[in-house]
Amino acid sequence: MESRRFQTLLPEFEHLGVQVIGVSVDTTEQQQYFRDFCVLKFPLISDAAYKLSRQYGVLETLEVEGENVTFARRETFLISPHGQVQYHWTDVDPDTHAATVLAELRQQLPYAQ
Repeated sequence: MESRRFQTLLPEFEHLGVQVIGVSVDTTEQQQYFRDFCVLKFPLISDAAYKLSRQYGVLETLEVEGENVTFARRETFLISPHGQVQYHWTDVDPDTHAATVLAELRQQLPYAQ
């Protein structure tokens, strides 16, 4: 749902000069299936080795039915062209998050008005 919302608003993000990129701990093959199924036009990056998730502090491991399950929490980062985190969303509602991010960008970017 969240990815599809970002896809729907993708032209508006691009108009602001913002590149949308999805990252998950899924394999490249899993992401390709997901990308095709959801008809996504923005890139997805596989972090199956957990490197990015660890660096951004979103990796979590929980015990589920006696097994440890490692996953990346659903969070969003706005990264400047210089590679610095400008904004970080931790409370993500998949149904409304894309619109929330777009509204915040319109407020923060001086040329977005």
